[in-house]
Amino acid sequence: MTSYDGSGAGWRLLVSDLAARSSEFVPAFQCTSDGFGTSHEYCAALCRCRVFSHCDLRPGNILILEDDYRAVGWDRAHYCSRLFDELTLVVHPWFSDRPDAYQLMRDTVSRLLQGHDDRCPVRGLDVLDLVVGFARARYRDVGCQPDDGGGESLAPGYRRVIAGLDGLRGDGASSAA
Repeated sequence: MTSYDGSGAGWRLLVSDLAARSSEFVPAFQCTSDGFGTSHEYCAALCRCRVFSHCDLRPGNILILEDDYRAVGWDRAHYCSRLFDELTLVVHPWFSDRPDAYQLMRDTVSRLLQGHDDRCPVRGLDVLDLVVGFARARYRDVGCQPDDGGGESLAPGYRRVIAGLDGLRGDGASSAA
């Protein structure tokens, strides 16, 4: 296995597969589940590409192999906005330890959005605003909930992600809600 650091053939294959995933243009809808309500609503409002989704596609639920990957933990899976899995995986505190993490988050999301239907509203959004807005929605979702390992809350990690992404603007200000 390789680490979740954005390198290696398994990681590149995962990003490529997510970018190429087919989608269906349907009206936006509200989708909620425990600990994901705000971020689900955020994605549903911005992206109408509805797919059968893992709905918890985060580093702990991805096994990155030398030249492949496997998603595990499908207990939350249902139909929802394609954007949710893409952002949940890429905009995550576990990924923020790399020196270039925030630039890589923005660049990866930009690449993933190219796979969305041309009519999808998310294609016209500023990528940095989109990513910061999602990180803020996840921050509201996780609040004081412990992570899956029974440890500390993910909230400080998402605060770090928001600050790092805001830092890409140069002035530290973000227009994303």
